Amino acid sequence: MKRIPWDRNSILLRLTLFMTVLLFGQSVLLIGALAAGGLLSRTREDAFASLTQKVITPRNYLQSEMTSRWSSLYPYADQFAEMLPPLAAAAQGDAEREERFLTGAMPLLVGMLRATTASGAFIILDNAGAPDHSSLYLRDYDPTLNDDDNLDLYLVAGPSAVSTDWRIPLDKIWKSRMPRAQTDQPFYNKPMTQAQQGVDPALLGYWSPPFRLTPPDIPIITFTTPLPDADGVIRGVMGVEISLYYLQRALPAVGYRAPSDPSFLLGFRPSRDEAVRPILASNAALNHFVQSGAPLPDDSSDTPSLLTDAVTNEPYYASAQSLELYAPNTPFAEEEWSLIGLVPRDNLLEFTLALQRILLWSFLASLALGMACGFAGSYHVTRPIVDLARRVRANRPGSAASLGKTGLREIDELAGAIKEANRRLLDSTVKMSAIIEMVNVPIGAFEYREDDPRVFATDGLWRILSLNEQEAEELYRDKDLFVRRLGILMSRPEPEEEYVYKIQDAPVKWVRINMASAGGATLGVVMDVSAEIHEKKKIRFDRDFDSLTRLYNREAFRRRVIAALENGLSGVCALAMLDLDYLKPLNDNFGHAWGDIYIRTTAALLNEFCPGHCIAGRRSGDEFMLFLHGFTSRADVREAMDSFYLKLNRHSLSLPDGTRRAIAISAGIAWIESADVAYDELLQCADFTLYKAKKTAKGGYCISDEDDGERARPMEADA
Repeated sequence: MKRIPWDRNSILLRLTLFMTVLLFGQSVLLIGALAAGGLLSRTREDAFASLTQKVITPRNYLQSEMTSRWSSLYPYADQFAEMLPPLAAAAQGDAEREERFLTGAMPLLVGMLRATTASGAFIILDNAGAPDHSSLYLRDYDPTLNDDDNLDLYLVAGPSAVSTDWRIPLDKIWKSRMPRAQTDQPFYNKPMTQAQQGVDPALLGYWSPPFRLTPPDIPIITFTTPLPDADGVIRGVMGVEISLYYLQRALPAVGYRAPSDPSFLLGFRPSRDEAVRPILASNAALNHFVQSGAPLPDDSSDTPSLLTDAVTNEPYYASAQSLELYAPNTPFAEEEWSLIGLVPRDNLLEFTLALQRILLWSFLASLALGMACGFAGSYHVTRPIVDLARRVRANRPGSAASLGKTGLREIDELAGAIKEANRRLLDSTVKMSAIIEMVNVPIGAFEYREDDPRVFATDGLWRILSLNEQEAEELYRDKDLFVRRLGILMSRPEPEEEYVYKIQDAPVKWVRINMASAGGATLGVVMDVSAEIHEKKKIRFDRDFDSLTRLYNREAFRRRVIAALENGLSGVCALAMLDLDYLKPLNDNFGHAWGDIYIRTTAALLNEFCPGHCIAGRRSGDEFMLFLHGFTSRADVREAMDSFYLKLNRHSLSLPDGTRRAIAISAGIAWIESADVAYDELLQCADFTLYKAKKTAKGGYCISDEDDGERARPMEADA
């Protein structure tokens, strides 16, 4: 390094003494703040310890539920063993004796289901060589609410006589015998295989990872154990199911939590050699972890691990605690379940970051003071520095700096340093563009100035803007052409989003463009946000539409109608309230699954009602709403309603008992005389008309008072 001479005229000498004293005081301030004994590291360690403890407590609760309550089956195993028919009778194909056993085991199985508070309980007999299994499988979709008459239970598999004798509805996937395709899964195969190899059945209680009995069924986990008879011969399995919805309720709820409280994921891995994968989230905000199946940290580290959300790029700290479900050296001890608590990094280290900000502001305050003093000390030498700054500004971007001599040694040394920094900056810019390209970050930037016809851009910008390289080169050479093209790209802003634009339809592509201008220069940053917009559109769909019928929900329908009325009436308009008839008898006789089918079929027909002239919505369980608009006359509205009821007459449901049920719906229609009418008043009028229809024309519709005297139009008699 070249030695700089020291003399009385040196700027370096004059300012060094002053700045040395100032920076020394600043250093003492910072060192004193940090010399409190490792304060920052201690706050970080305390935050980690708090997170770990907040995971251990719910882990212990969930572990207790799974090992003490849900899996307390062994007292019942002995009673089932005494009830099982001898193996010789089963081998002779005495299906009647097995059915009597299943029917007789029903009270004990119901008692086991209630005692364990599981969402299902079952017995599955082996029936070797047969295409299906003799089985008895009960399900309770909400174990927290128990009905004394067992009307909250459903029969998933078992003799139909059980449904009749116990007045239990059949589940939508009911089979009298369980097909082997449903049992060809770990929940049945693993304990049976180990038991058939002579392993003690008491060691073969097995928790299965999530699965579905059939594709339309709900996801569940099960605890199964081999079922021996009185002679010790393994005859099948018995167990309980826990639906993922019910299991999710066992995880700590979000509620009114502190920002540093964790959300939870339940993880599973088949062996220690494999990664832990998420199978359940405690709230919807973490569902994408489960959907992606991204690997999670295990309990091998005593401190929380840092991971990045692949969807939001938000960093999280995760603490994993294993659930001790199996004793060591038992057949399934290699399978591991874990509870993982996640907290956003900034929430967990909020106090530590606050301390860092305090230190930073202290440093900036000291720096500001130093700058003020430096300005006062350098006042007499500003002219050469201003000249040097003017030459630096006059230097063209992208080219090496060319600076003359000022006659002051220190400033000339500064000029040399500026030239070297300029060269390094050019190198760093090229390297940074290359790094962004290599890590595949969908971000680009550009800059143009008023006094320069060119545009400077990062290498990946043309890809993000869906340009080809030749087109991009032409745009970069002509600033005006680039600005016009940018205006075209920004001509399709995305509703409800800020600075987001749709630039391509096939495939759909959105970008976020942020621009800022200062000092005659405009700087822009462009990011591909297609994945983010797709996710937001999905969330809005879930907010506005009923999950069962895919019609507008009550609040979304209300917003649409009010918006339409605010724009003025379009032709003849009316509001119709509809009530689905005979839904309760259908639920009582065949179960709510068939009631849901009845509702969905009706909703599909409503969705086809006068396209372009109707907004359909679901108000509640069996109530629907229609906003009819754009008709030329009231007669056209009545004709449309008559056509709808004729279509209803041609649709019917085939029920489990072999009968067919026609779709019956009553409706009340209120004319909309003025766009100023209150929505609630209009709804009340339609509701009152519906009430008249239910009394005088059930299965048909009534229209609010009209001059022509028409009141009701019931369905045809053959409906």
